Amino acid sequence: MVNPKVMCDHHLLGEHVDLHMIVASIQKEFLGSVRALARIGLIDTVQVTSRHREIVAEMAARGMNHHTPINWMDVDGVGHGTVDPVQSAWELYRRCGACRKLIDQHSKEASA
Repeated sequence: MVNPKVMCDHHLLGEHVDLHMIVASIQKEFLGSVRALARIGLIDTVQVTSRHREIVAEMAARGMNHHTPINWMDVDGVGHGTVDPVQSAWELYRRCGACRKLIDQHSKEASA
C-alpha cells in the first residue's frame, strides 16, 4: 500500500506480479497461504482490484506496457487483512536505495 510513485521499477513490477499471484491463489482456493499473508499484514484482499489500478496507472506513467488485467472473483471468507503503509514504506526505504531516492524526492516535493 506504499504510494506507487515512490517505488522503484523493480518493486513496482514486483507488486504487480504479487497481485496477480494473490488472485490466482484465491481462485485456485489456496486460501491458507492467502490468509497467512493477510494475518501478518502483507496483503489486504479487499483492495486487490483498486491497488492493481494504482500500480497499472503508475506503470503507464513510466511508459511501461500492461496487458494483464485482474480477473477478480469475489470469494467468501477471503476479504481480510490490512497493510500498514507507513511500515511498508519504511521497509522499502531501509532495503532499497532506488526507492529511498524516490521517497526522499517525493517528500521534498510534498514539503515545498
